[in-house]
Amino acid sequence: MSHLRIVLLLLVANILGCQYGNDRNGAGGKTTSSSTNKTAQIAEFSYEINADKRAVRFMENGKVLSRRRFIDLLASESTQGVNFRSLVNKSVTEVPIGQVQGFELKSPVLNQDSESLPYYYLAIPANFSTDVDAAYANYFYNCSPALISSANADTSSDFQQNYLGIVGYQDGAAKAFEKSMLPGKRLLLKDAAVFLKSSPTNFLVSPCPLADPIKNDANRPLIHLRAFAALATKTPERANAFWLAVGLMAQKRFTESKTVFLNTHGHGVNYLHFRLESRPAYYPAEAQNLIEPKSSNAFYDEIFP
Repeated sequence: MSHLRIVLLLLVANILGCQYGNDRNGAGGKTTSSSTNKTAQIAEFSYEINADKRAVRFMENGKVLSRRRFIDLLASESTQGVNFRSLVNKSVTEVPIGQVQGFELKSPVLNQDSESLPYYYLAIPANFSTDVDAAYANYFYNCSPALISSANADTSSDFQQNYLGIVGYQDGAAKAFEKSMLPGKRLLLKDAAVFLKSSPTNFLVSPCPLADPIKNDANRPLIHLRAFAALATKTPERANAFWLAVGLMAQKRFTESKTVFLNTHGHGVNYLHFRLESRPAYYPAEAQNLIEPKSSNAFYDEIFP
């Protein structure tokens, strides 16, 4: 009889354990986690993180987003776009990276042969400097706070050749401004992102500084993407402006060159600059499968079977 009781107790414990696990992982359909996967949802959008591979994909009403749909949603100024950008920012804060500071984000190629393929990104763990790069100051003349004098800005080759415009908030609405549209070469938009042009085929997008001078400790969360995303969760308008800028420039890059790689690196300049390139400059060995449509799709199938 005692043996039978033990068997019955084990069966009851197993049933209760299964019920607990189902409640924990499926409640509301908004957040699910296990040893290898984690999901979250905002409105009709959700993401899934493969923790073992440190890979993230996005869904709309349960359907995996294509690479073209991903950048179109990032660039959308609709409520859909706002919700989606918030989710993308959240995903950056939740990829498991161990004890390192942050990660390099690497996306697969987006071109005419791959625009309908699933979008995903890899998070490659990395450590970054803890000091902001003062040399980056010339790029932020039209940010608030302004970091350099107008005299220096007007004579800076970086400013003249590389500065393109900003995306920010004014009167509660997101607006994009090209350099030629900026009144008096100054526009005080606290939650702005800067467009930087590093070459005829590449763009960089950076958040505006939080404080003057640029080496102020308050700007340290702007050194790399993970730190910025964590800060931006507390200031949604700032997160929205940054990711909107990434989306707009990704659309522009795709329209003009028909090829774009969305990625970050961050070891040469100690300030977050999201890269939108026609050719990937800093894809390490573990990201080489992302460079061609066929290999990037096969790699996706390995990560999310």
